[in-house]
Amino acid sequence: PITSAGNVVLTDQYRYGADLVGIELPAGNLDAGEDDAACARRELLEETGYDAERFERVGSYYAEPVRSKALCRVFIAHGARKVAEQRLDLTERIDVFEATLDELRATIRDGRMNSLGSVAAALIALDHLENRSSPRA
Repeated sequence: PITSAGNVVLTDQYRYGADLVGIELPAGNLDAGEDDAACARRELLEETGYDAERFERVGSYYAEPVRSKALCRVFIAHGARKVAEQRLDLTERIDVFEATLDELRATIRDGRMNSLGSVAAALIALDHLENRSSPRA
């Protein structure tokens, strides 16, 4: 999610399996019969309280191709803005904050973003944003 000021919306949450806190991008699972863009909007709203003007699909990746056919789709939510309170599950504690794109890159480099899915999605999104703004020959 990118705000009109050009900041990215990130989450900071505890993960029980690894017993660590990490910075992540909002993400989630498709409900039965749900469109992937609708899922992106729903998960963004539930986890962060943000909505966006437009959701652009910019790539995808397989989370664990050895074990699963699950394809993760990466969206950039343009014009993200806070519109509501979070709607978290009982076991979730998610802190939300905004960061610049350079700060996002730093979280990947220094390991604060430590979830494979978030790192993959962030790199796909950053590549898309950089290539879109660069002049083509």
